[in-house]
Amino acid sequence: MNECVDVLVVGSGNAGLCAAISASQMGKKVLIIEKAPFSFRGGNSSLTMNFRFSHTKISQLLELIDIEDRDEDKEKILYNNYVPYSEKNFHEDLLKVSNNLTDYHLSKDLSENSLSIIKWLRSLGHRWEYKPTTHHMPSSVPVRLKGSGSSLQKHNFLVAESLGILIEYDCQLKSILFRDEKVSGVIAWTKGGLREILAHS
Repeated sequence: MNECVDVLVVGSGNAGLCAAISASQMGKKVLIIEKAPFSFRGGNSSLTMNFRFSHTKISQLLELIDIEDRDEDKEKILYNNYVPYSEKNFHEDLLKVSNNLTDYHLSKDLSENSLSIIKWLRSLGHRWEYKPTTHHMPSSVPVRLKGSGSSLQKHNFLVAESLGILIEYDCQLKSILFRDEKVSGVIAWTKGGLREILAHS
């Protein structure tokens, strides 16, 4: 009998881990398959420092920074240089950089929910800090992830493991299975050979 999970996630970068954590919080049985071995886990997400998200007032940024990390001088600089970045601005930027080739509705959903996603990440234990410079690229957010990508991924894995999410390392996607034109699972390469994993999602 083939194994079956509620949600199967391919890849344990930040996006994959967030999808898995969110599904687990909704009571789903989740499995992540990861091509890399345990020693190399983290992927490109371990190298990130910044997230772009919409904000319309400084308080939305300061809410992300713990009281003990707040700094009066840095806050003064933030107030003096603050420029709002609306959901509309964010969406327009996504369309612009993709030459209007991005999925319109998906990118609109991303821009409209970006701040709530950042708040959700904070609820998981992630924190932000002031950026050390006043010279930001246009539309960039003047706060950054505390501890950068390595901290992001380290904490994501801790949260995932605390929720009982299974992660199979050295497990490479070979092909996607379909049933009635819907994805029903995958075939993956493992150290023990080919393996079929079925999933409801």
